[in-house]
Formats: sequence, C-alpha cells, structure tokens
Amino acid sequence: MPTTTAAWSPDSKDLVIMMKVDSSFEAEELPIVVLRVSMSSVDNKIEDVCMLPRLRVPILLWPSADEVALLQGFMPDIHLSSLTVYFHYARSDPSDSTKEEIWKKFYGDVEDVIHISDVCNGKTIAAAIMFGVNTRIDVIDSSGAKNVLWKPNDEAPTGEYDVKINKNGDYVLAMVVSSGPKFEPPELWAGAISASKLEAGGTIQLTERLSTHHNWAGDMPTLKTEVVEYKAQDGTALEGVLTWPKDRERNALPTILFPHYGPYWKNSPSLELDLFGREIFAFAGYLVLCPQYRGGAGRGHAFTESLRGNLGTIDWTDCWDLLQYAIQQGWADRDKCGLAGWSMGGYLTAWGVTQTKDFFKAAVMGCGITDWGADIAASDIPDELVAIVGSAPWSGHRKDLDCSPIMHVKGVKTPVLIMHGQEDQRVPTAQGIEFYRGLRRMSGYPENHQLVIYPREGHGLSEQKHVEDALRRMVEHLDTYLK
Repeated sequence: MPTTTAAWSPDSKDLVIMMKVDSSFEAEELPIVVLRVSMSSVDNKIEDVCMLPRLRVPILLWPSADEVALLQGFMPDIHLSSLTVYFHYARSDPSDSTKEEIWKKFYGDVEDVIHISDVCNGKTIAAAIMFGVNTRIDVIDSSGAKNVLWKPNDEAPTGEYDVKINKNGDYVLAMVVSSGPKFEPPELWAGAISASKLEAGGTIQLTERLSTHHNWAGDMPTLKTEVVEYKAQDGTALEGVLTWPKDRERNALPTILFPHYGPYWKNSPSLELDLFGREIFAFAGYLVLCPQYRGGAGRGHAFTESLRGNLGTIDWTDCWDLLQYAIQQGWADRDKCGLAGWSMGGYLTAWGVTQTKDFFKAAVMGCGITDWGADIAASDIPDELVAIVGSAPWSGHRKDLDCSPIMHVKGVKTPVLIMHGQEDQRVPTAQGIEFYRGLRRMSGYPENHQLVIYPREGHGLSEQKHVEDALRRMVEHLDTYLK
C-alpha cells in the first residue's frame, strides 16, 4: 500500500502514516488508513489509528503526544464539502470514548481550512483559514483554544508558510504573500510576536522581507485590484475580485469574465504573475471579473455543498450576475465581453457560451469539461466527479447530460478557442475534441472555432514554448473580437 504522507511523534520514537490501496488518483476516493508504527520496538509494532472515507488533502501532523491533526471534509462522507481541521487520538479509538471525544473538528461551518502546519511546541498547529476571498493564519490546539496570528491588510498568502516558536517563546511566521491592491508581487516575508501580546489580541506584522525574486515586476505596467460585493439572482451575497490596468479609468472597458477552477477553490486579492492568472488579461487592457460562485471555498460547508448535483445552475448564474453588475455600474462594455477559464472555469466557459449563444464576443476554454458522462468514464477521479454531477454514465438516470455543454452547442456564434494538453488525465483530450467537433457541426458558425492540443502536456501547461504560445493565442483571440 503506497504511503501518501507521514508525521513523526514529538519524541521521534513513532511514526503515523496515511496509506491508500494503490498509487492511482482513483484510489484517493477509496478508504484511507492511518497507521502508527513504533520505530523504537524491535518488531516495529504497527497499530491502526483511524480510517478516512477518502483522501482530501495529504497532510498529517502529530503536534502533541496524544493526538494527530489532519484535514477532511466538514461532512466527511460528502465529496463536495468544506475543509475542516480534525484532531484524533494517536492510537486506536478508545472503547469508552464518544465520537466527539475521538474526532474533534474545528472550522468548516462558515470558514474553510486550506492548510495546517506544526508549531512544534507540543500542542499547537497553525491553520490557514479562508474567509470569503481572504485568508488569515490562526494558531489552535485540540482543546479549541485559538488566536488569530496574522490577518491580511490587502495582502494574500500566495505560497507556503510556516510558524514556529523561537527560544524566547515568540511566535515567528514566515510566509509568501502578495497584494493585488498594492501591486506587490509574491515575496517571502517574516514577523514575530510574543505569546503575551498574542493572548492580548495582538497579531503578527510581516516586517522583514526575505526575498527579491520579483524585483523585475517594478518595470511592468501597474494593475488595480478590488474586491466587490454583489447579489445573486436569488439574493445570495457574493464577492468578486476585479483587476484592470491602473492607467485606464474603469469605465466601459472591454471585459473578460474569468471563473476560477475547482469548483472547490477561490480567488483572492493577490498578485500572481503566472500562467492563466487574471493578470495576463488585465495587462492586455481588459477589466477582469473573477466571481466567487457557489461550490467554491471560503464560505463554509453549505456554500460549497450547494452546488452538488446542481452544475450549470447557480455556479453559472453567480458568474453571470457579476458581469451584469459590472455592466450596470458602467465598468464593463456590454458589447465587448469575453469569457475564459481553465478546468472547472473551462467548463463554465463552455456552459456560458452554449447558454448565451452570441452574447460573448469571444471565449477561451482551457482543459474544460464539455461532456460529463464521457469525462467520468475516462478521468482519473471518476467518483469525485459522479458526486459533484449527481449521476454517472452507468446510472439509471442521466443527470450528467443536462449539465453537459455538448448537448447545447447548436447556434453558438461566440468564437471559441479550445486548448488542451494531450496527456491530460483529469479532463482527457477527447473533451476538447468533442466540443470542437460539435461546434463545427452544430453551431452554424464552423469557421469561428479553433482547437489547439499541446503534446506531452497534462491538465496544465509546463513547457516554456507551449506556455508562450498559449498566452499569445489567448490574447490574440480575444483582441481579434473585443478590440
């Protein structure tokens, strides 16, 4: 059985490990066993600690002698559920203990946990907590005692972080952060706070910059980023992250609606200078709208779970409503709107053009799902997809057909650029080919659509020439129809 992750006991005498039945991604949807291995005994004694319904995040910590910490869903048996911190006995479940005593969980009801790290003081972990589009760092132990260690001020964690206690008893945080509103690219920063000040309600200030990797960004055009609040059609309060060129007034700008991947993810007010971030479109002169649609992270279990079995409904209308809000505010030019996305964002792009037919003047779909049944049959995560969609090709009912863009390609006038990696196992290349063929044959505008397949690439692009080609193609395709 392959090991997914492991953690040493505080005294380094024992080891806890997570194991799955085989090395495939599909095996991560099967039960996962957590074992304790004694490294000090002659026979390396092994005992069960617990079973998990599936592997959500391969993180396992052993912060205190008695308990391990890990991440699972707020409702562990539901695939589409917010992430939660669990503390569990470091040995098999005691027969005289209740479930609540064995499994102590924190967060996940209205906020989500994206990562945890061991403070190494014998009891405490540091948890990255997503609340709305923002993320903060809390310190918490298994009793539930917690403090906010760091909170954002227009910044966002944009990489790894770690928290430790130094020889003076101070909490020290090192973290990669960036800021879209301040146009500060990702760099490593550090700060410290005494335990007494933390207990009194103080928080760490990141005062020491430890890297200069993105100094070159000072020569780039400056962008503006803002978080806005808007209402969905049913009255649900939502957030959107907007980015546009700083030297242009936000008035009737050509606009790209850019849904995030996932669905369980979120955008943040960060500045990320990488492939398929919203910044690439903003640098090209567009107002970029990133809707935080239901099914995503940062709002707790009910927000996330509401999309289960409802693809092509609230996820799309939440995106559409942000665009309509931007048009009503006068920020977006309704006659110059485009749509783009990757993975789940690619699905929403395909769904969006099939629902609106000609509203969007151009669209870019990267590795998007267009036929859920076919994707479930070929993807490396079929069970997760079945749980999200609500049916499978082998089900008695075919709910997957209702939310598949391929069923609605007739009359799509919006020119669509489809990009896919030839070795994609998550969303196999046939998804892009199928959508392209459907558009060519059924849309009524066969010459509007393009398909580009990148050899050797998976669910994202990594080879430099491919990345450069994709960025150029995306911008040129949008510019052709929006400018």
